Amino acid sequence: MSDDREDKKRVLSKKITLYKRIDSPYWHYYFRINKNTFRGTTHLKNFDESEEFCILKYNEIKKNKGKVVNEKTFKECVDEFFKGKKSEIKENTLNDYKMKSGYLLEYFKHIYPNEITSKSLDDYEDWRLDYYTSNPKRSFIKYKIGNKTKKILKPMHIDKPSISKEIGLLKSILRFCHNKDFITIQKMPHKKMTPENTRTETFTRDEYLKLKEYYLQKNPYHWSIISFVQNTGLRYPSELNELKWKDINLDKKFMIIRNRKGKKDSDKLWSVPIIGTSKVILERLKERDVPTEDESYVFVNDKGKRVINIYTSFKKAIVECGITKTLSMYSLRHTYATRIVSTRPDIPLKILAESMGHVSVQMIEKHYGHLQPEHLVKYFEHSEERKQEILNGRKQDQTEDQLDEPK
Repeated sequence: MSDDREDKKRVLSKKITLYKRIDSPYWHYYFRINKNTFRGTTHLKNFDESEEFCILKYNEIKKNKGKVVNEKTFKECVDEFFKGKKSEIKENTLNDYKMKSGYLLEYFKHIYPNEITSKSLDDYEDWRLDYYTSNPKRSFIKYKIGNKTKKILKPMHIDKPSISKEIGLLKSILRFCHNKDFITIQKMPHKKMTPENTRTETFTRDEYLKLKEYYLQKNPYHWSIISFVQNTGLRYPSELNELKWKDINLDKKFMIIRNRKGKKDSDKLWSVPIIGTSKVILERLKERDVPTEDESYVFVNDKGKRVINIYTSFKKAIVECGITKTLSMYSLRHTYATRIVSTRPDIPLKILAESMGHVSVQMIEKHYGHLQPEHLVKYFEHSEERKQEILNGRKQDQTEDQLDEPK
């Protein structure tokens, strides 16, 4: 056992510690100069090469009195992060990261990466919470109507879970650059993350029927979108809007989703069943006098034009239907998952997770596994009824066998 430890940790001249981590095949280094700590990866698997790398690095920093030559600024770190992650992260996620990084750059542009501490993260959170009060001009939203650009004042608000995501991105940037030896940082800043509010609001049957009645009178096509999301659990608008007729197989009752949320995986094709209401919706959409070739988009209005999102229409409908709960288009997906988990114990969570585009069952258990006591009772009642059906069937078979026996 001692030999094994020696293979994973070496001390050079009582000054430099070389060690291997469980989660990495490379040698890592650790040393102190002028009361400052320097640690990182050598990106080398061979010990002799790692030893040479560390000695050169140690002497270089010591020569510069504890300062790393050409250490990158925070903006350079952000640029390097996006350059390195571009091929690993999907475009939508990358765009979300870039939007978040804008606030990070605004605040940390004059702060050197090595100077970012845990207190810096607390100060950043305070700054973001007060952001729209201190910057009232940022509360204006620009939008286009034809060739004209209009600007409206809209109250903006940022909550702590959203700020925690920005801080999480900041830490990812620092870790990435630290592992690449772009920066040295004595201690990675830490802050307890505020968990995201669970999106538990779902539609009741009455609320859903009110919405249906409203849309069938006002805009039947918009109802097709709403009903399809509620019956398939697709993400809106990212997944639904990208559906093309080449992805739909009505005969075999399934569709292919090509742009699932998460990391890029060109070989992964997600299949989602289309049965019942969802199949009827697709059949009606295909019967219209609009293009339905393989490369044509499925969800276009009766004029053949795509409607990018129906958020405004949806919010207006919620108000006019007298629904006071905070509901969004995501609530339809959540309603779908909750309904399946609550009423269909015969569908394994793994199958549900696959159809909704989750990599593992953990997401389903975390967000949708909140079964109420009455649901548990229903599960066991269903199981008991099924057991009795099987037992009664066996008794019936035995009786018939006895009647068939020759006397």
